[in-house]
Amino acid sequence: MPLLEANPHIDRIFSIEKNVSEVLPALRSEGYDCVVDLHKNLRTLQLRLGLFFKPKWLAFNKLNIENGC
Repeated sequence: MPLLEANPHIDRIFSIEKNVSEVLPALRSEGYDCVVDLHKNLRTLQLRLGLFFKPKWLAFNKLNIENGC
């Protein structure tokens, strides 16, 4: 994700390889005030529901050809 890493307004980038449990503890411990969801799928919904705090959540409505949207 070199494009995002160069942005001075982004503190940290989390990637999920297989399961939300890979990043959920780190997200909980950091207590972010804003999350940008670039996928808006089931796994990121699981993240949103699994957080103990409620940050501002921004999601990108991507074109999903497989779903016909």
